[in-house]
Amino acid sequence: MENPYKTPEEVVSEALKRCREARRMSQQDVANRMSRLGLNWAHTTCSLLERGKRGLSVNEFVALALVLEVRPSALLSSDGPVAVGARDVVPRDTFNNWMKGNHAMGLDPDSQTGLRMIVEVGQTVDEATPTEEE
Repeated sequence: MENPYKTPEEVVSEALKRCREARRMSQQDVANRMSRLGLNWAHTTCSLLERGKRGLSVNEFVALALVLEVRPSALLSSDGPVAVGARDVVPRDTFNNWMKGNHAMGLDPDSQTGLRMIVEVGQTVDEATPTEEE
């Protein structure tokens, strides 16, 4: 049975293809633009990325957003839950808001594997929600 959760790499792979096709760019167009930025890319580099057969450095990630003329968060937008690490899954909306910078995420100190949303550094969602007394 196929894993229902995507990895961040799969999210980027799918977004690359989606953004590239929306701009009617070929894989060679992307490779040429990446090469203009000093990165040694061929159309096969783009193909390998889109098929999830190649990783992406942070430098390449930022350059790719420039080449595709999108916000970096567009390359991290998921249509489903995303597996983070080996055991945790972040729901789609939480992941997308996290990638857009709407909140931070952190490890739950009371759990070996649990994640928690942070509204501000050091503050959990529960702590940020005003009570009726306030």
